[in-house]
Amino acid sequence: AAAGSNIGNNIFLTSADIDPLADPDDSASDDLIIPAAAAAAAGSPVVPPRTPAKSSGTSSAIRSTDPGPHVHRANPASGTPGILRSAGSAAAAALAGTGNHSNITNSDNNNDVVVHIHFGMSGAFRTALMPGPAPTPTTRLRLEHQASGLMAHLSAMTVAHGGPGFYQEKVSKLGPDPLRPDDDPERFWSRVNSSKKPIGLLLMDQSAVAGVGNIYRAEILYKSRLHPEQPGYSLTRQQFDTLWQHCVECLQRGFTSGSILTVDPEDARILGKPWTRRYIYNQRSCGRCKGPVKSWGMAGRTVYCCEACQPLQLNLVAAAAAAPASKKSRSRKTAASSSSDGEGAAPAAAAAAAEIVLSPQRLKSMAAAKQAKEFVSHCAPDDPSDLQPTKMTCAQLRQQLISLNLNTRGNKPDLVARLEQALVWAAATDQSLGRNQAAAAAAAGGGGSSGSEDEVDRAEDKLA
Repeated sequence: AAAGSNIGNNIFLTSADIDPLADPDDSASDDLIIPAAAAAAAGSPVVPPRTPAKSSGTSSAIRSTDPGPHVHRANPASGTPGILRSAGSAAAAALAGTGNHSNITNSDNNNDVVVHIHFGMSGAFRTALMPGPAPTPTTRLRLEHQASGLMAHLSAMTVAHGGPGFYQEKVSKLGPDPLRPDDDPERFWSRVNSSKKPIGLLLMDQSAVAGVGNIYRAEILYKSRLHPEQPGYSLTRQQFDTLWQHCVECLQRGFTSGSILTVDPEDARILGKPWTRRYIYNQRSCGRCKGPVKSWGMAGRTVYCCEACQPLQLNLVAAAAAAPASKKSRSRKTAASSSSDGEGAAPAAAAAAAEIVLSPQRLKSMAAAKQAKEFVSHCAPDDPSDLQPTKMTCAQLRQQLISLNLNTRGNKPDLVARLEQALVWAAATDQSLGRNQAAAAAAAGGGGSSGSEDEVDRAEDKLA
């Protein structure tokens, strides 16, 4: 039976969903168009995509000999969900075509229904056996399939429906989808190569590239070694190809795993906790250089960056473009900024280029950057065994404090500070105990000889 498989803000109707009741990972910001009839026809034969693991699920329609599903429009004021029912006779998914130029094969009776969904930050798709739970105030659509006895509830920020024309209208506004192997990245390159906008902003523009949300943006830019404020047109072709490759790999991994996992397995082994799932999103420091992760605002969302691993690079093309406009300002400072051996000329040119390439608004946002704060993420949860106190809920904090026989009173900052102090003390105690045991073993074996001292050193290195 086809059920809802979630990745980011996208919902994919697949014939082999691992856990249709799992919590969705809410990361992408694109609007998704799926056919309501596909979900309703849960017990009907489904034509698999050409590449099931890589299909974005952005589109498909139902060809059915049924008289058509009955759709009742939701009433947001009363909280009454729309209902889509299907009798469950012969129905099969008619796959969309290539890229955004998809073609919907309409049934003879023209009863195809396409539903456009944008989950937002708290949307969910849940399936259950009929009659299922009662609708809640946030239920926007109820799907019923009589033949299989399945039903589904949908809660989402945007829920709208229409026919094939409605589908074409929506999908024509989307950029290439990294989950589709047949989509064309050249369309994205064309936008990037001709835009002065920051690459961090372009990645979130669904008309430029579809499917990348805020979490993926942070991780993809980090893996690509690109600063979020890097102007699009300043990227080299090699940098863009690397960026696109990471878009494909990260979203593919999310699709197949059902979780937002961006750290490569080898890196996870080397970096260790807490960098086993994500590199910089919801991290205070970089796992590689141990420098601070900075965050600031960009178009109403938060960007994350390790400025050591992702330096802002204003290449010669950008500097040359900035030169004519800043000629007067630089001429006044020539005597002070240059020397006999030319030292100081490059920094001055870079500063002038930055003033031209980056808008005053972007420079102001960057100046307000602060070290990122860790928080409880429901969109990208951490490994329960790898939780830092700042990423725990109050209930988890109190549970940990109880296990240590510590006070559980106070608000969350109090609980976090108390647990952090306890963990620091426990680590210091364990290390001291380990040193004493190593020293005792060394003394017993060699009476304090240089060989014993070497053993102590090795033991301490191992503990460290």
